[in-house]
Formats: sequence, C-alpha cells, structure tokens
Amino acid sequence: MSGYNEKTDSEISDEFSKLCLEVRRQVGKELLELTKRHVKSEDALIEAISFDEPMYDDVDIIKYLGEFGCPICRKDDRVFLGTPSEPATGAGCRIREASCERMGGEYIGSFHTHPIGGNTPSVADIECGIRREEEIMCIGGNIGGDYRVACYSPRSKPRRIGLMYNPRGYYPDMSDIRPSGEIEFYREVPPPTAEDIVDAIGRNEDEIRSIIASYHMIETDDPDMPEMVADFLATLAEGEIPEEYSDVDIESEGEFDTLEIYLGDDLREIETRRRDILRRDLHMCEL
Repeated sequence: MSGYNEKTDSEISDEFSKLCLEVRRQVGKELLELTKRHVKSEDALIEAISFDEPMYDDVDIIKYLGEFGCPICRKDDRVFLGTPSEPATGAGCRIREASCERMGGEYIGSFHTHPIGGNTPSVADIECGIRREEEIMCIGGNIGGDYRVACYSPRSKPRRIGLMYNPRGYYPDMSDIRPSGEIEFYREVPPPTAEDIVDAIGRNEDEIRSIIASYHMIETDDPDMPEMVADFLATLAEGEIPEEYSDVDIESEGEFDTLEIYLGDDLREIETRRRDILRRDLHMCEL
C-alpha cells in the first residue's frame, strides 16, 4: 500500500469514507452475522464471571474469550473477506492476510471480534493495524446487548510515528464505574499461521527437509523427499499448516491475565469515553 505513511489527514479521511461505504454495502451484513455468531451474549459473560477459579481449560478459554478474525480484501471495485482464523486462544487472533492474494485480491484491512463486548480497538489493535499498513480495521462487539460493527483508520500522525507521542494515553478514567466482574485466564500467544511459517523458514529446503524427516522418521535424502517438500510448500501456499509442522517444538509463551467485564449501560458509557479519546488519532465509522 504505497504512500501509507505519507498521506495527509484530508486524503485519509476521503479514502476512508469511501472505503467504509464499500465495506458497508458489500460485506456489512456478513460482518454483522459473524459478530453475532462469535461474540458472547451478556448472559454468557455473566456465566463466565461466576467462575470461582481462573480459567485453565483451553475449551473454556476459547469458548468465552476466543477472537474470530479475517482479512478484508479488494479486487478492483469488489470488497470481500479472506480466509478466517477461527478462535484458537484467549483474547487474541491472527489475521491470514496472505489469503487475499491467493483469492486474487489485495489485503486492505482486517476484521476481528471482541468476545467480551465493545468494538473500540485496543492499543495493540491500533499498533498492529499500523504495522500492517491497514486502510481499514473493523471490530465486532456486543454493547449492552446490541451487536455492532465499527471500523477505524489511523490519522496521519500515528501512521508516521506511532502511538507513543500521545501523553494522555488511550484508556479513559473509569474510577466512577464498577465492573460487573472479572475473568482470570491463561493468555497464550496464538498458534502460528501458514504466513508465520513462511516468514520463519521461507523456502529453506534444508530446514523443510529436516522438519519432514523428523516427523516421518526418515532420512533427509530419502527418495520421496523432493515430492514431500513440494507438498509441504504447496500446503503453505494454500494457507494451511502442513501436518509435519505440528511436530515442531514451539516454545509456549503466555501468562495469567485478568479482564474486567462491564455490561449494559456501563459498557455503553465506557465505549463513549473511549471513542472521545480515540478520535484524536483515528477516523471511525459504524457499519
């Protein structure tokens, strides 16, 4: 996306307004349906905060806190959604941006859900969008029982120099609002995508041979190895994880985290306050 960091606020505003309209018309209903499917109801959140102990079980963590995500792609005047990443960890997701190119388009942005409510971006969301030079980032959430999708695009200053310049921070004063409860859980780094594997090993045939040999317990010069390497690379090109990579020893990273849960009118008020802060650095629209 050439010139991403060099556009003026006026240019960004004009382009974002047009893009919001295209996204709303072409995939807006689809994004809302995905939000309703993957974002928890307030009853489910009340159930989750009633747990007496931290969430250890992956099934529970994914059920209540797993984020769904997918890339937003464009080909000429057509906007469409790329390959989704189903929830695989708590409070985090990966976007399979390379799927846009595989589907004949270009990557222009992303969509993901906030399972515990709200559709304003976190600092990590904004930083990730800037790093990937996204023209649009859409988030689906449940605000007081109302499922909504909102989209954002960074203004010129954060595009150029990031968010560190902002001395006020990005989180409003919430000292006058008590959370309805909290969820303590083990936060893990989301598992790698095909794109992550390509970034890590590329087309390094020696490393691929080693991975395949270890998984199948064969020698790296096995006569079938060239065909197996080709299959490995073809699987990655399709955006899938080769079976042999499941045997790679990936160091597990994570830590215990606690999320405060706000419901109903309290969540609406917090989202309003957050938007007031975020307007300085983001253009925004509702789908």
